[in-house]
Amino acid sequence: NENEEILICMEIIRYVALAAYFLEPNLVPLLIFKLFRLTLQYGLTPNSPFVFVVFGYINIAFMGKMEKGLEIGQLGLRISEILNNEEQIAPLRMNYHVFISHWLMHLRNTIPDLEYGFKKGLETGDFEFNSINGLLIIYNYFFSGEPIDKVLKRGELLSKQVAPLNQIMQIERIKLFRQTALSLVVGVKDFNKIAGEVLNEDTIAFPNEPSFGSYYENVFELKKFLALVFNQNEIAWDHLVRQK
Repeated sequence: NENEEILICMEIIRYVALAAYFLEPNLVPLLIFKLFRLTLQYGLTPNSPFVFVVFGYINIAFMGKMEKGLEIGQLGLRISEILNNEEQIAPLRMNYHVFISHWLMHLRNTIPDLEYGFKKGLETGDFEFNSINGLLIIYNYFFSGEPIDKVLKRGELLSKQVAPLNQIMQIERIKLFRQTALSLVVGVKDFNKIAGEVLNEDTIAFPNEPSFGSYYENVFELKKFLALVFNQNEIAWDHLVRQK
């Protein structure tokens, strides 16, 4: 589709949907339904792969239709490969690996495609979405059971690669995983705080509001993880309660 009015309309709705995901999640299905109808009415656009992937997520998370959702999400990835729009590779991979791929394969097996999307994002100058690809890489390294030295090495390089993108929350979230991995080696002094050579959470002053909710979810998730590893079960339970 080359209708400029439709292309701009879909781009605006896509950005509203991305903001709604953090601030008003129940609005997301309505926006994606609108994008889906526009795609069916006017044909494929650069945003269509995103629409199919998130429509797949909606089928899974909001409608309980797992099989249908996975099929639609995978269709979005195939459409992306057909359209071959390099500027959309990084954001599409981000959405696909947040919403779909973990249902289909082990986290370890998602890393090569995430690395591909991250590389393309660096090449095309994608800042916002590619910083999340960087976060997903360290997240999947950490929770897929990769050796700690490998997690630390990739995490250090990721911090250097993501720093110029100036996406502060994702930069600090990557550091959270690096510090947690390092704490598995050097030990933990205080299970109520992630602190050490890489990061001290006391120095981070993000407001406790929905737009920063994913940062605080990681904070309590990782403190819970460390407490469980070191058999501090009551402390782990406290962090679980506070994890959103």
